[in-house]
Amino acid sequence: MNFEYISPLFPSVVVGNILNIDNKKILRNLKKVNYIQSNKHLNIKQATNFISKDLSILNNFSDLRELINTNVQDYIKQILNSNLNFKYTNSWSTKIPNDCFSFCHHHTNSWLSGVYYPDEHKNFSITFENPLISFWNIDGTINKYEEHNSHKWTFPIKKNLLLIFPSYLKHSVDINKSKKDRYSIAFNIWPSGSFGTGDSRINLDG
Repeated sequence: MNFEYISPLFPSVVVGNILNIDNKKILRNLKKVNYIQSNKHLNIKQATNFISKDLSILNNFSDLRELINTNVQDYIKQILNSNLNFKYTNSWSTKIPNDCFSFCHHHTNSWLSGVYYPDEHKNFSITFENPLISFWNIDGTINKYEEHNSHKWTFPIKKNLLLIFPSYLKHSVDINKSKKDRYSIAFNIWPSGSFGTGDSRINLDG
């Protein structure tokens, strides 16, 4: 049977792009960043990871920030079909040691989020979870998992990979099975300017 319509309604769109930038230079600088341990209160060794004390880390990487700006603008224009402006609310670097991971989470008080990876390894990956509640579990009957029928979706990490996604989308950093630390730069974005209609109109610049 050929369906008249197959429409993936209301998708949570994740976009990825390989940036043309000197990843080795960025990686060297990330190794010099002052980090603090996060999730320390959990007292779980495998959940040990580190976050930069600097929560505006992109200000130290002007070339990278410029490339991210362009990709975020394209996401807003091409995916959301909007001309809305934006601003960074925060940006930070992370370091995840061997045999450690990050729990599934989403970014609150944010509109769009993203993450940049300067380095790659066959065991580096990030997993996103379906934000929609499903009351049926048909696992075991599915012949092929694809974006529209999966509870989770994993992206392998490549050098200079940038991912941009809605901030509500839950994601987790899979266990670092390599022998080296895994570095990344993450960021959150908030719309700026005036937008909305009627009594829902808002101006986030003043």
